[in-house]
Amino acid sequence: GQMRQHTSAVLCMVTDGLRYVYTGGGDYELCKWSVDSLQCEGVMRKHRSPILCMCLGCDDGYVITGSKDRDAYIWNTSNAPTAACTHTLSGHDAAVTCVCASREED
Repeated sequence: GQMRQHTSAVLCMVTDGLRYVYTGGGDYELCKWSVDSLQCEGVMRKHRSPILCMCLGCDDGYVITGSKDRDAYIWNTSNAPTAACTHTLSGHDAAVTCVCASREED
């Protein structure tokens, strides 16, 4: 099947390996896709420029995105399609081209 939602190129993608694939595009959108149905379950919009990178957060349902708009956002995608940005990481001098999350072990 085909996964169609973005109106511009898909620039980054990450999967949890089991249930969902997340894509970020030149259309400034983060999309959450079901692996089983290949259907888009939610579209999140907040970036003002193309999404260049993303990673899974440390907790289920969280995705971190970086953009040419010089911001990174942390998204709680658990309630897609009404998912929300929970944190904004701003103040970068240039595009955010790489994001990574790690869990601090006790």
